[in-house]
This record gives sequence, C-alpha cells and structure tokens, in this order.
Amino acid sequence: MNKPKNRQTQSLGILEVEIEGAEGVCETDPNGVAVMAVTGDYPKLSPIADLKSELSGKPAYYVRVDDIQMALSFEEMDRFFRHDLRKNEVERLIEKYGMFHEVHGDFYIEGEAWQPIKISAEVKQRKAYEKKAAATKKIEQLLENNLKKKSAPSKKTKM
Repeated sequence: MNKPKNRQTQSLGILEVEIEGAEGVCETDPNGVAVMAVTGDYPKLSPIADLKSELSGKPAYYVRVDDIQMALSFEEMDRFFRHDLRKNEVERLIEKYGMFHEVHGDFYIEGEAWQPIKISAEVKQRKAYEKKAAATKKIEQLLENNLKKKSAPSKKTKM
C-alpha cells in the first residue's frame, strides 16, 4: 500500500479543489473541474513565474486537492482533472504523494486510465494556444539575449 507522504499540514475539504496561477486562486469542487474539463472553460490563469511541473518541467500551476499541493502544467492539470493521466505520470504522483483519491482504483487500474472524461474541442484549442504561447516566449527570450550580446560593449585587448 502506498502510504500518504509529502502532504500539506492544512487540508482542503473533500469537496474543495484549488487551481493557483499567476493571477490568483480559483476555488472550485470536483463537479466544477469536471465541467471545466468537458467544456474547456478553465480559469484564464497564467502559469506561476519560475514554477515548473513536477512531471515534465514545463511552466506550471499549483493544483490543490485534499492535503496535496502539486505543480502541474496546463496539459497535465487537464489530464489530472479528466482522470486521463499517462501511466508514468500516475506512478510518479503515487511515488511522491502516496495513494490519494484522484489516482485510486476508481480511475486508474495499474496506472492506466480506464474511465477518462473526453476532451472538448475548446481544451484542444487552449492546448494549441499554450504551445504557441510557450514557443513565442522562447523565441522572444532568444531574441532578447541576442540583442543584449550585440549591444554589450566589446572588450578590446591592448597590444
């Protein structure tokens, strides 16, 4: 049995879920996140600056359920709420936190999702947007770094 570990000292109620982004915290419940997953109507929050997903290293949000706070990317958060995590993601979460409701046998059998909520067209569009936004940010950073290098005074050596 995978005993609970790495838990928060404060626990949310069984019917409470929190999503934290750069702009603040969205408080909802399991039915609310199910509706978000089906409709794609997730809160318009940006990832938290410098927070990386514990599963992929991508920009992340805090997701809180019960006494667990985890950092997940938008795609991982969506799969988490739709009970459609990949086997290795389920295994990593259980390894870090022990067994908890959202990854137990009603949703996953030996790490495999067996009753995922179908993804909506809106979520597919949001995922595509998130990927484009991340690529754009990466290009902007590269351009900024190149401009800094070019505008920096060059050091001349004396002969």
